Amino acid sequence: MAWRDHIKIHPACEMLPPMTPEQLHELSNDIRTNNLQERAKLIRDGDEYALIDGRSRLDALEIIGPIKAFDGRTPNRNFIEVIEVKDPFSYVVSANIHRRHLTLEQKRKVTADLLKIDPTKSNLALSKIVGVSDKTVASVRVALEGRSEIPNVETRADTKGRWQRVPKKKSAASRKGRKHRPRAADTAYDDTEPRLPLEQPQEAKSSAPISLVHRFLETDHIRGIHFCRHGL
Repeated sequence: MAWRDHIKIHPACEMLPPMTPEQLHELSNDIRTNNLQERAKLIRDGDEYALIDGRSRLDALEIIGPIKAFDGRTPNRNFIEVIEVKDPFSYVVSANIHRRHLTLEQKRKVTADLLKIDPTKSNLALSKIVGVSDKTVASVRVALEGRSEIPNVETRADTKGRWQRVPKKKSAASRKGRKHRPRAADTAYDDTEPRLPLEQPQEAKSSAPISLVHRFLETDHIRGIHFCRHGL
């Protein structure tokens, strides 16, 4: 019997597209030559186990020959490892996204699947998991919200798990009104007190004695008159 007859596949494991037959045979040949480098991953699901990572590896092993998935009720440690994870969906994407050569459209589909599972994750948090920009996540979110496939949540969890309120989008009418709002006319007085002139800037204080300053100004004034009379 095949391993699929003994192990339940977790929905998180089904998020990623399966390998093509050509890719599966390449993986099988690599395992045959270099042995299995990383075991498949199971998590506990009630009284049973569920596979969250390694679906293609187990398929590639069966191309080589039948494998025994369980030894009684214990998973076969030669091929399988039991782990504990908080978020199976995030784990599956994080564990596979860098070693699988997914196209942008495939990554957008994974992003959409994650948003449908948990729309409260922020765009930045999902972008780090899937390996796309936060703008790509935002565009996928807007499309899903427009088709009512996910709710429009008011708070989202950031990359550190902190809940942040989502800024409200301003309507086009409000943005247009602000853009075309006339500027206030410049005034030379305070509107709250009509005809009150603006305070004049204070002149810089001189460090010289006042009497000397006055004498200098008077002398300069007299010289100026003298120069003007002589055409200088």
